[in-house]
Amino acid sequence: MRRDIEIIGYEGAIVAGLYQDGVLTDVLAEPADERGRLGAVYCGRVERVDTVAGACFLDIGLDRQAFLKLPSRARPPKAGDFLPVQVTGAAREEKGPPVTMDIALPGRFLVYRPYGDTVSVSRRLGPDAKRIWRNRLSGGWIVRAAAAVADPESIEAEIAWLRHQAAAIVERLDAARAPALLLDGPDASRRMILDAGPDLAAVRLESRALDPHLFGWLERAGIPVRLDMGDAALTDHLPELLEAEVPLPSGGSIIIEPTRALIAVDVNAGAARDKSLANREAARAIARHLRLRNLGGLMVIDFISVFRREEAVLFDLLKDALADDPATITIGPGISSLGLVELARERRGLGLAEALGVDKSAR
Repeated sequence: MRRDIEIIGYEGAIVAGLYQDGVLTDVLAEPADERGRLGAVYCGRVERVDTVAGACFLDIGLDRQAFLKLPSRARPPKAGDFLPVQVTGAAREEKGPPVTMDIALPGRFLVYRPYGDTVSVSRRLGPDAKRIWRNRLSGGWIVRAAAAVADPESIEAEIAWLRHQAAAIVERLDAARAPALLLDGPDASRRMILDAGPDLAAVRLESRALDPHLFGWLERAGIPVRLDMGDAALTDHLPELLEAEVPLPSGGSIIIEPTRALIAVDVNAGAARDKSLANREAARAIARHLRLRNLGGLMVIDFISVFRREEAVLFDLLKDALADDPATITIGPGISSLGLVELARERRGLGLAEALGVDKSAR
């Protein structure tokens, strides 16, 4: 499988699109003025501790205080303490960004947790991989599925690169006065490149001015990929991905409506003569658009009513369509008596509409 990435500027945001054998499968975006904030590491100053909620609020130098959920058995910090923290999500509504002290530095094959002491291995690597990698690594690591096809030299180079980032954090932390930025996070384009795995063939950048440091970053990260410049087809795909309605070949459609509480997905029969066919098309389209729109959080899907005997087949089809999603998905036990399916998709930064300033409902 060939994978390619396009990176463009669009409506004040940086947008990266992943193509598999020429078909757009994933899109990540973030506002240009928030670039590199997700995953950034800060030295934060504790402003307030809420012992009832088991959390504290920190000044990390942004306009709103960051929110840190404290481990249940940890001794709570005191106001005025300095803590190294990493941003794990976007600020929403009146809340500042969530942060964690479990810092994780991502690579293509591994994720380094400099303050961790366990090695976690992707379940996709099989039962024997855990023992092999735990003998190979020491400290805190997450072994990604892409490590299965990595050569030893690439693994060693990535370990050195990630350890270098961790050393830079420690060095800056020793000299910092909170609040202070210790390390920028990987922006949307870099996250897309790291997630693409070893099949990535080329990256097309709309203009060098959009990301003048990308070539140097690719070299330091040890990613052997061709970097092209010029116009990208991704621009033409975005308007349709911002529409609520997605037409289906059968004449039906799906309507995707984010609300404050959840994302509602309604499957409409429309002009479709075969409701079962429309449902099957909808299951595939829903799985695809969750990735293309980078939707996260709780979702409820309302399928067209069908015979009870058809529901298990439809539910299995939906699960199969979601199986390759790089985000973690938790799905309910089946289709309810009201024809609803519940699922939750891991948030991977801002949704496309949020990042482009089109939809503020989830903020």
